[in-house]
Amino acid sequence: MAGETTNTFTVKAKNAAGNVSSGSALTVTTPKPSYALSMNGTSDYFFTPTLTFDTVVMDFAAEPKAGAYSSYLDASRGIANSAFLHTSSGSDLLQAAWKTLLVNGTDQTAALKAGSSAVIPANQRVTVQLQLPSTGKSAVYIFANQLGQTPMKGTLYALTFTLNGKAVAAYDFTQPSPGTAIPDRSGNNQTATLKGGTWIA
Repeated sequence: MAGETTNTFTVKAKNAAGNVSSGSALTVTTPKPSYALSMNGTSDYFFTPTLTFDTVVMDFAAEPKAGAYSSYLDASRGIANSAFLHTSSGSDLLQAAWKTLLVNGTDQTAALKAGSSAVIPANQRVTVQLQLPSTGKSAVYIFANQLGQTPMKGTLYALTFTLNGKAVAAYDFTQPSPGTAIPDRSGNNQTATLKGGTWIA
């Protein structure tokens, strides 16, 4: 899982008489691999410590199970009615605690609270922003409910929590971490926990 590497080679030519040129330098840069966190939809999930926040931004691609419940996010341990999930009937449902939900910048709140449509396209990378009407405090489960059940299959790229526009916690899944502790990139030391998951390039 190394970063970007640069190597310089000297390329020389030899003619029919056996004379070798002084050569010229050739620099080759191998870009840093791009990673993400794959979740298997059966036992993998991610959860934060207790956070105080008003907004969540998720960068992910999901593959909900047909005919079953799958959770995108659940903060119900500290905030009642705060799940966001895909239902067994194939629609997405946003519970009442959330004020607004944007999908790639488009407000989908009304459609989600009606519970009659799927606004998250399957197997496509999207950015979703969820906002509470006021400050909330809870641990937050990603791709599972608060009990670690109803898992979602898919890929996680990034997750950010803010309060009044300032970062509370930030998790970058394009930077693999060994073990189950996922560091908080915001500098606030809100280390999260990963259950399962596979780092993919």
